[in-house]
Amino acid sequence: MANYVSTLSGAEVEAALGFANNGSHTWLSYDMITPSVDGSLNIASTTDHGTGLFSFTLTSLMTNAFYAALVCGGTTNAIARRITTMSGDNKVKATDGWGVSAYVGNTSDLIDSDAMNLTINGPLA
Repeated sequence: MANYVSTLSGAEVEAALGFANNGSHTWLSYDMITPSVDGSLNIASTTDHGTGLFSFTLTSLMTNAFYAALVCGGTTNAIARRITTMSGDNKVKATDGWGVSAYVGNTSDLIDSDAMNLTINGPLA
């Protein structure tokens, strides 16, 4: 299989994917153990709310809170994770961000993950 090298600029790729006008291309790679941001785009800040709980705030707001988000977690050990979003001690889904929780498998025990990743898709305000 041949390798493909794009000669398009970032703006040309964004336009081709429909991001140029109002689409969000937000992502976050977060280490809950440290806690630290490994990399991000359109993330203004993150807050550690204790074991298994963190929230993030967006740099550019979303038009509404009905955007799509994909959140997954991993770790260097073999403990299964169940990732959810929540309110209460954490941040309810809003135009400026969201809260994320990580649990041990199907239990109610919260656990930190060293590889939390999320992407958000939807129109920016």
